[in-house]
Amino acid sequence: MRPYGYFDLTLARLRAHPFHELLAATGIAIGVALALAVLTANSSVSRSSEEIVRGVTGAATLQVQARSGNGVPAEDLLPRVRAIPGVERAAALLEQHAVLVGPSGTQSVNVVAVDADLAALSGQLTRSFAAGALSLTRGVVLPKATATAIGIPTSDAGTQAGLPAVRIELRGHAATVPVALVVGPDTLGPVADARAAVMSVPQLRAISALPDRISRILVQTEPGRERAVRAQLERLAGGRLTVADVNAEPRMLDEALKPTGQATSFFAIVAALLGFLLAFNAVLLSAPERRRWLADLITINGASPRTVVALVLVQSLLLGVVGSAIGVVLGLVLATGLLHESPDYLAPAFTLGSRTVISPVPLLVSVSAGLLACVLASAPLLLDLRPGRSLESVYDSDEDPGQALARGTTLRLLVAAAALIVGALAILAFLPSAALVACGLFAVATVFAVPATFLAIVAGASAIERRSPRLVMLSVAVRELRATTLRSLALAATGAVAVFGAVAIGGARQDLLRGIEAYTDDYVGTADLWIIHARDNQATNAFPINRADLDRLAAVPGVRAVRSYYGGFLDIGDRRVWVIARPSSDRALVPPSQMRDGTAARADARIRSGGWASISEQLASTLDTKVGDTITLPTPTGPRRLKVASTTSNLGWSPGAVVMNAADYRAWWDTDDPSALQVDLAAGATAQTVARTLTEELADMRSGLHVQTAEQRRDGIVTSARSGLARLGQISTLLLISACLAMAAALGAAIWQRRPRLAEDALLGVLPIERWRALLIESALVVGAGCLTGAVVGVLGQIVIDRYLVDITGFPVDIVIATWPALVTFTLVLASAMVVVAIPGWFAARVSAERAFDL
Repeated sequence: MRPYGYFDLTLARLRAHPFHELLAATGIAIGVALALAVLTANSSVSRSSEEIVRGVTGAATLQVQARSGNGVPAEDLLPRVRAIPGVERAAALLEQHAVLVGPSGTQSVNVVAVDADLAALSGQLTRSFAAGALSLTRGVVLPKATATAIGIPTSDAGTQAGLPAVRIELRGHAATVPVALVVGPDTLGPVADARAAVMSVPQLRAISALPDRISRILVQTEPGRERAVRAQLERLAGGRLTVADVNAEPRMLDEALKPTGQATSFFAIVAALLGFLLAFNAVLLSAPERRRWLADLITINGASPRTVVALVLVQSLLLGVVGSAIGVVLGLVLATGLLHESPDYLAPAFTLGSRTVISPVPLLVSVSAGLLACVLASAPLLLDLRPGRSLESVYDSDEDPGQALARGTTLRLLVAAAALIVGALAILAFLPSAALVACGLFAVATVFAVPATFLAIVAGASAIERRSPRLVMLSVAVRELRATTLRSLALAATGAVAVFGAVAIGGARQDLLRGIEAYTDDYVGTADLWIIHARDNQATNAFPINRADLDRLAAVPGVRAVRSYYGGFLDIGDRRVWVIARPSSDRALVPPSQMRDGTAARADARIRSGGWASISEQLASTLDTKVGDTITLPTPTGPRRLKVASTTSNLGWSPGAVVMNAADYRAWWDTDDPSALQVDLAAGATAQTVARTLTEELADMRSGLHVQTAEQRRDGIVTSARSGLARLGQISTLLLISACLAMAAALGAAIWQRRPRLAEDALLGVLPIERWRALLIESALVVGAGCLTGAVVGVLGQIVIDRYLVDITGFPVDIVIATWPALVTFTLVLASAMVVVAIPGWFAARVSAERAFDL
């Protein structure tokens, strides 16, 4: 057959049976859309950040970076960098983390100071401005995304007229700054989507009180000289500065996002499996008619089996292309809409973007999975071409090929499901890093276990029917289900996979949130009140404060003591680690609930004495160290050695954390600037009253700091964690909604096709209401079998994901088996499907008895 012949036959079939083909394409579209949306939304965080880095660094390839927020003196370092042979250009950057408060919003941003030297590197951040123009600007330049977030008008981007001023809070200071420009993608490119703000160097130095300081130097080398220049920069840094390539930050962001990325990959597997089952359902609906059509091609038209195979393949691929195309559109809508959100909890450590980046890999993976699912779903149609099988039998049967599933096959599938579960548990025991692969095996095991659950439910319903002969409609439903058709099993498997994914992901999410809440109680419980920057949940933004102001705060009525807390981020390899430095007078230095190796009491005693630190278990693994060993930290004053007092969870920060003594921190970071103040209350004082008085004192000091009770601080951290995990909740919801609608559509179509058989029941005197009840019972048994299987195996999946979170990522997890949530999910999916099915079921049950005589 010539190629166009395949397309003509495919179009003819589409015109004859549009509903079946549409249903199959919809199934593929749902699977592709879910997988693409999540993969794209997740990869966009790191890809947009990478684009922002390129937009800032331009032609630079290397950077020399300060190890603290205070930066380093520029007057000596920058000329020495420029004097290194092989350095073509070098530009200094001053960066500060700040909070912008606009007319209708607040946003954490990275403030970058720009000058003509940076413009010479031709980064997109500055090349659209005339060299030196920003040094004359008295105000802040906002990327369009940041301006939108805080309520600054963006319709007249590029002009100054009518733009309101914003309040900027950084390093303990607050200042009102006019908005000079709002700049869009036409000027800044990807940088327009950054959570950032741009100022002139003198202005940022004045607001931050950091005269002649820089955060890093960007270096453009002569061709072929990068290695030699890097060696010279390392010698110049002397162990006090970090020398790295300009792409170091995107790599560290990828490391921070790794747990989310792996969880996303697991969901993509579930979505692809769901799409396959939905397409399989649709193909089975039209299988009897398609079998006869294919048989006609061979017996009447003389087509060869090879031609039929090629025709089925072409039709499957065309259907897959159409379904995948629809899925791509839907997936991008979801990625840019519902799932479009940068993780706020990472904002203090990284410059994040808000743009959805369409990468080729998620697109290719999703579409390939859609095409493969469509081809596999059509494979049962080729069973009639098996050697020794007569095509005449096709004309004598209204059933699908292999429609009835024998008990032996059901048993073999159950054994295969058990083997997959055992294999998954073995992977979990001996290779915990592959825990999400084990979870994927659970998903496949769920499908294999459905026939056995289905058979057991039918057997149970039969037993009830025999004991209660009055349940006539149950008897009718059981009669229909005893054949255990592939179509019914495919429907049940669809619900099983959806419920499995929702229970596994949702249960693990709740366990992680409970673990973070438990850690947060320990973390904030060391003080009654906290004085910090707004939105600084991890207290990493340092600020200068003199002794007179500290004494003034300590003299507020109701205050018993004020203690300085220190913290920041430190780059160790590809990990941006959270450093926590507590004063020795704190109630507890190491969170007792987060201990992994060692005891909290002993670790506290050692850290208080100095020279010791507690580190996250995963960081200890990366550094190949254990309790009692010595590690070396790359501090601003050079490499410093610490002994490991204990290991902990990652304290909710995936790259890891280090807990140390405040005195060691002050000495090794060469600073007295705290990142938070902890306030203890005197006996009888109330937190709210003292907080109001402290707020008034800070206002008199023109401070940009805020007072929070321990409970308010806890709520802020937990809210940020919930926001960071919101995508997992959205994924679970999308999975269930998609499965419910698709199952209802497939059930409704199957019920509509059964109108001739329902008409036969009408001839026997069965009333429409009785037929309707029988259909609902039958559908409930089908969907219930799948949902029950998915709920049970989903609990196992939750345990696997929890194990992954604890052992591999190091997150604090409070494991509670999700029996109640699993029951709720089971009930919701079953009830939702039944509500939707009730409508087509009612009309199908009212079919006229004359329909029984239709040929």
